[in-house]
Amino acid sequence: AFGTGENQNFDDYLKSANLSPWVPTPDMVGRSMLELAGANRDDIHYDLGSGDGRLNFLAIDEPFCVKKTVGIDVDPKLVHFAQERSKVILKDRGLGTPSTAASDANGDVVGDDEETDTQALAESIVRYKPELCFICADLLGKEKKDKDQSSAVDLSECTILTMYFVESALTKLKPILEEHLGGTGCRIVTNQYEVPGWEARKVEIVSGLKIHLYVLD
Repeated sequence: AFGTGENQNFDDYLKSANLSPWVPTPDMVGRSMLELAGANRDDIHYDLGSGDGRLNFLAIDEPFCVKKTVGIDVDPKLVHFAQERSKVILKDRGLGTPSTAASDANGDVVGDDEETDTQALAESIVRYKPELCFICADLLGKEKKDKDQSSAVDLSECTILTMYFVESALTKLKPILEEHLGGTGCRIVTNQYEVPGWEARKVEIVSGLKIHLYVLD
């Protein structure tokens, strides 16, 4: 169970951030994290320490288009910012607007069968309505101040989890993730730092940062 965050200034935030303060992940690295996890429309994505929501917004973008993405952060101001930003981004990206392209990759006019396939793809795009939400919670909070809020942060549905925490924070998170996601096959990707005691399935370097893929079989 996770405790909820309180209104706070930045100094208070640094004291209350039991894991580590939020540091933005470059978009190129964020995309590579999702690519490494093989994110797709069947996935439910969680980003721990989501900050301004950038990993969540990348997750609902092409080519990933996950069906649900949840951002969790301790700072209520960052969570509110992400919630407001989500309204603008969903509108700007025109999710639900079908593609008007009627030619194939070579620029040739499609035939009847290809036209049917294009129509099916367009209808699929129209139906794409991702769930996107942000939750203010202290991942290591020991006080259950709001039972409903705590129960809302249920990691059991998560199929992909991304996070950017220092090693000491990952050490604290490790038993929580093993308890809630062990044996589920959830793909977990960390930025820069390794989870002590876990063996990464893959490691890549993007813009000088190491990203690690773990699978909780």
